[in-house]
Amino acid sequence: MGFELIPLFFGAGAFALIAWGARARRSTGGLPQHWLPVTGRVVDAEPPQLVSYLTPNGRRVQLRGTLDPSYVVGQEVAVLVDPVDSTRARLVEADRAATSVARTLLILGVVSAVAAVLSVIAFG
Repeated sequence: MGFELIPLFFGAGAFALIAWGARARRSTGGLPQHWLPVTGRVVDAEPPQLVSYLTPNGRRVQLRGTLDPSYVVGQEVAVLVDPVDSTRARLVEADRAATSVARTLLILGVVSAVAAVLSVIAFG
């Protein structure tokens, strides 16, 4: 295997990372700004954690989601509730973590693309 394959590997890696990051970014979509913030409590700390929250109309609902493993039963967590359908909710921390992962994948993809270009220059 010659050095001329190095740009190909960097290019393929860049493409894969950017595609993966873009797909992850689309699936998270960011936190909905119009949803209502409420406080939930961890009911089951085993991943995926079970969080119970009270809807704005007073109904108790449970939501499964992935939080940091350090969460314990009874701990409060931030939840966003859809004002149209209060059974739809998202864990704020889980969404932020997913957005961070997507951003990291995109950054790594761009770095790999730059490395591909530089390796084309270096190895022709």
